Amino acid sequence: MGMGDHPQRTPLYGVLLLLGVLFLGIWVHELPYVGLQVLAYILLVMIAAPAFVMTFRDYSR
Repeated sequence: MGMGDHPQRTPLYGVLLLLGVLFLGIWVHELPYVGLQVLAYILLVMIAAPAFVMTFRDYSR
């Protein structure tokens, strides 16, 4: 296995990103402006989608 080639770490990174998105979502909920909340939630979804794929990718091959 080459340097930086650690396929088992990818799900860990995905889980950490998902946890970060969840905690940031709690913080975004407290923002005073709805427009700012909408933008922040869109950014969080854009981060959560690849994190979900990283966490639950198929290792059957």
